[in-house]
Amino acid sequence: DLMAKAEKNGVKISLPVDIVTADKFDEHATTGTATVAQGIPAGWMGLDCGPESSKAFGEAVGRAKQIVWNGPVGVFEWDNFAHGTKNLMDKVVEATKNGCITIIGKRFE
Repeated sequence: DLMAKAEKNGVKISLPVDIVTADKFDEHATTGTATVAQGIPAGWMGLDCGPESSKAFGEAVGRAKQIVWNGPVGVFEWDNFAHGTKNLMDKVVEATKNGCITIIGKRFE
């Protein structure tokens, strides 16, 4: 189990605690929020991390010595679902300027 192995080795894994939701996969979808504890409502989908998750991810990046980032946090092409990715990118840029080794990749099809 990955989480048990991480805990055993003193590694903190940051996972989302809240989500920006949408009623459909569309730039102009109706948006909402949900927590991981609540779950995403039936018929809706998660298209970005929420503000609490974004804050936690930013704090984790601030402590990092090395970052390997593969892909965006949300549907960054659409403003309503880009905040998590943009915030994380700002934090990664700041960490990199402060000496963090950073590798960013994305699979293109």
